[in-house]
Amino acid sequence: MENVYELLYMIRMKNEWAMNRLCAHMNEMVVIEVNHLIKEYAPLVRYRDDMIQEGQIVVARAIETYRNDRFCSFYTYVTLAVRRRLWQVIHTLNTQAEFGFSGTVEYEEDSDMMMAATNLAASPQMLWRPEYHLAYNEAYHRLEQMVQTLSEDEKRVLDTWIEGGTYTMNCEKLGLTYKQYDGRLNRLKKKVRKTVYQRSK
Repeated sequence: MENVYELLYMIRMKNEWAMNRLCAHMNEMVVIEVNHLIKEYAPLVRYRDDMIQEGQIVVARAIETYRNDRFCSFYTYVTLAVRRRLWQVIHTLNTQAEFGFSGTVEYEEDSDMMMAATNLAASPQMLWRPEYHLAYNEAYHRLEQMVQTLSEDEKRVLDTWIEGGTYTMNCEKLGLTYKQYDGRLNRLKKKVRKTVYQRSK
């Protein structure tokens, strides 16, 4: 696969080959996203081709609108745009289900699809929302990388923080005074917060 940003530059220069190449690459992601939804809610399989087509349209638009100065990578930008569109499709299915599908219900199995769409759209967990799920995964990846850069002393403080326990217990375990432990823990917390809440580049 060619460098994405080189392809984007070529697309800005009206290179049709680059556009087709990048669309083909990103369309693989669309299929994966749609298949994931269908795996969770099998009745949606009836709408697989429609959902893939919607995702492909979004890919083409996202390629045209992405700018290098955005606070996220190209792949993140397109993936998020596709997931949002798929959720809009599911929301539409859910809305149509509430109002009888406005004459589009032709088969009995549509009732299963409507229930799947309702369950998916009404999910109370924030991580079902694509923007939260994506942000969570990226933050977790950044946190893992940050931990690798910590000194051995910082990792020990991190371990005691994760394990829980009182300040007194942790001070004794690490052989630190209350003030020393408090200072190191607060510095570590600042690193964690900065890492978790920073925007993607």
